[in-house]
Amino acid sequence: MQELLNRLISTTWGRVTIGAVLALVVTAVAVLSTGGSGDVEEAAAVATPTEAPEPTATVEPTPEPTAEPTPTPEPDAVSALNGTPVDETTLNRRVLGVKIDNAPDARPQSGIEQADMMIEIWVEGITRFLSLWQQTDAEYVGPIRSMRPTDFHIQNFLESTFVNSGGQGFVQAIGNASNVRYFQEPSGTFRVSGRFAPHNLYGNTNDLRPLDDRGDYAEPLAPLWSFGEMPADAAPATEVLTAWPGGYTVSWSWNGEVYERTNTGVAHEYIDADGVTGRVTADTIVMLEMPIVTAGGGQGTPVPESVTTGSGNAWVFSGGVMEQGTWEREVDTEWFSLTGADGGELSVPPGRLWLVLPETGGVSAS
Repeated sequence: MQELLNRLISTTWGRVTIGAVLALVVTAVAVLSTGGSGDVEEAAAVATPTEAPEPTATVEPTPEPTAEPTPTPEPDAVSALNGTPVDETTLNRRVLGVKIDNAPDARPQSGIEQADMMIEIWVEGITRFLSLWQQTDAEYVGPIRSMRPTDFHIQNFLESTFVNSGGQGFVQAIGNASNVRYFQEPSGTFRVSGRFAPHNLYGNTNDLRPLDDRGDYAEPLAPLWSFGEMPADAAPATEVLTAWPGGYTVSWSWNGEVYERTNTGVAHEYIDADGVTGRVTADTIVMLEMPIVTAGGGQGTPVPESVTTGSGNAWVFSGGVMEQGTWEREVDTEWFSLTGADGGELSVPPGRLWLVLPETGGVSAS
């Protein structure tokens, strides 16, 4: 019997049968463990519990990133003197004026191409320049010459520091009564070899600024001009001529990019400390016609003086075109106001700027 049982198990059919018997036994045990209630299927379910399905995770949609609003860029700080972009921290710097010689023996001058504004003023038989420095500096500026009454009339509004080589007593008295602090051949100026006096005094603007113990302005200097582009209907002006007393003339010629300056038929050049030369040019020229009178009668040697208060013809040249109008100011503690033919302000395009004060009727253009 035992042998027969072994043979049965050893066969495939036997293995299947025994497996079925074992399954029945397991099922019976499961039924008994439940107290005899329920059918076989329930018992099988208890024996092999079915796992609950995992809850399905809800995938939240990824929100679109909110675009940050594009900030409106702040307008660049611009020079109060010429409208070009500058570091805003320089707007409080006190303006420095340096008087520049323009006699034939003083040419070519140095540093004038770097100034914020150049001003041309009539003196005895020729013009001289007042260079104004706020944002810019130059280590080599000159030749420096003596003061005249008009220098203070121009700078009184600016309350500037003024460096020159001296002046008559009555001119100094005008300066003493003004808002300008002037210094005659101060520390920061030096004589150069290769030129003879009085055309050999030069200066370094970095060394001249600290002379004025008033320091910087309490508030930024407001723009002197209404900076803007020339109107679309501006008249062409490629040749500009200023005629001064005694037959002295200055012309400006538009070369397609800038105005080039000529002194009585001779091209005007500058020279730097290394001997490199270049043409004197301007991007924008403002010309204010005004009477020229004689000052100093009975107080010293008479000198010309421009009448910078009242009103007169105004011209703005830039980009090979021009606009005409009038200038006006009541006192020299305010700046010039420029009015166009339409009654609005004359626009002054930003750029390297020359302010010219010719005699009334002394400007022509074509």
